[in-house]
Amino acid sequence: MKRLEVKDLLKNEELKCALELADFLGTNLYLVGGTIRNLVLNKKFVDFDLIIDAKGEKYAHCLASKLRTKLIILGKEKFQTYRIPLGLIYFDIWDLKGEPLRDDLWRRDFTINSIALHLQTGEIIDPTNGFYDLKSKIIRWVSPKAFEEDPLRILRAFRFLSQLKNFSIEEGTLKGIAFSSHLIGKVAPERILYELDLIFSQKDLKRTLYLMDETKILYFLFPEIHSLKNVQQDLYHPDNGFEHTLNSLFLKENALKWLYKNLKRFKKINKEEELDLNYGILLHDIGKAQTKVEKEGRIHFYGHEKVGEVMVRDILFRLKFSNKRRERICSLVRSHMRPLNIILNGSSEKALRSFIHHTGENLRLQLALFLSDFLSKNRDEEVAFQFLKNLWDIHQREGKRIIKPPKIISGEEVMKIFNIPPSEEVGKILRAVQRKQVLGEIKSKKDALKYLMELKEKKEKEI
Repeated sequence: MKRLEVKDLLKNEELKCALELADFLGTNLYLVGGTIRNLVLNKKFVDFDLIIDAKGEKYAHCLASKLRTKLIILGKEKFQTYRIPLGLIYFDIWDLKGEPLRDDLWRRDFTINSIALHLQTGEIIDPTNGFYDLKSKIIRWVSPKAFEEDPLRILRAFRFLSQLKNFSIEEGTLKGIAFSSHLIGKVAPERILYELDLIFSQKDLKRTLYLMDETKILYFLFPEIHSLKNVQQDLYHPDNGFEHTLNSLFLKENALKWLYKNLKRFKKINKEEELDLNYGILLHDIGKAQTKVEKEGRIHFYGHEKVGEVMVRDILFRLKFSNKRRERICSLVRSHMRPLNIILNGSSEKALRSFIHHTGENLRLQLALFLSDFLSKNRDEEVAFQFLKNLWDIHQREGKRIIKPPKIISGEEVMKIFNIPPSEEVGKILRAVQRKQVLGEIKSKKDALKYLMELKEKKEKEI
């Protein structure tokens, strides 16, 4: 663990300026909370959490002016925080308004976030033994009232569990989470999504998600997933629907490694895309509970991807996902069965081309979801690998033309050939030409004109 030295911290010119202003105004200034935690653990941080014991509003306005930046006021009345953005980092300033600092620290969420450093004297104030828990790698609530006062702290516990290597949640705190998990419904969905995104942006989710399940918080957030525990599957899925879903998510890293290694110029999935991929994998099979049927001794889930898409759209709307993210995740769920259906039907080139066109810019994410899903089943992995190689070869050769075929016939030409006015029929014919382009049956204007003449002759014979 890293020692906290004020002289080292004051190498930051903005923090030095903040301390000089506090001295000028005759107030005490403390560095506190998550900033202390991350400094001690030698982790990156984006904010300086500061506490001043009085004159907070005047102090914040003066500091923003001295640093030549704006002041943002967060919250209302006695809960106001003053934020000063400074490029890649920012100051968050809280005014004690004369209250004892120790009382403020005792109102915080976890002991590892309840440590303060007096910047004028160098004194460390640690009433909850947060340093001991940092050293022991323990996430412990400050008080049994912590989750009742703000149920979002439950998700913050799991966020820290996923972010802090080798940390664990103390047993009493886990029991408190299980007892209070139903309270999460009182929290604004925007706040829930913020914490969920921080959790699902981490690489290793296995331990975190199993603990979220054991303490029931996963049930209160996603009851639709919990219902998969009662879904026994076929011989290709020896586990129930819930276990299969989590296993698929845990195998995602293996899937991505294979894709990066074996598919040439497979562009790396960025953090924003990977976050939505994680949600897509988590939610891809939630339609199974509503579509399960037994036929001739076998279990089937006909159309579960379509039912699942509707359910996922409702979940994402409930949690206030943006429109862009909703569409991307819903697309992943809607199309997750297509690769397997293509494999079972012989993996024809036309089917592969159609899939590339259908998935468009989500192709890489769709392939990652497919392989994560496939690796969790009792199937021959080489079948999946060969499918991916064949599909990617086509994508590398003609991907742009397949995803967005160039317009080689105009509506005016269609109207002239078929002697028809502007109408829905014109659009229908143009879409038919585009489908032929996607399938590789039309490659030039000459091919398109030939197809249109054949189509015209066919229509004339039908009259």
